[in-house]
Amino acid sequence: MENGLQILSLEERKRLTLTCVQAVDSFTEEKIRLKVKTGSLVVTGEKLKINAFSESTGAFSCEGIINSLSFAEKKENLVKRIFR
Repeated sequence: MENGLQILSLEERKRLTLTCVQAVDSFTEEKIRLKVKTGSLVVTGEKLKINAFSESTGAFSCEGIINSLSFAEKKENLVKRIFR
């Protein structure tokens, strides 16, 4: 995660690689939930398998039949929004 640039690569809906991943929140064969620097990413599909994840570098890869990728932004703390 040296430069903080988030790069996502999807190959034929079968292999996903991603940089700047902070954590794997949960995973099953149908859904992988990742914490990324801008919020979260949910990968849904079938027979999903995590190939690699490095917390120190932020590198992540998975394989399977990838049906969708869904991003959600970080929600700002209510107190921070009030006193902005």
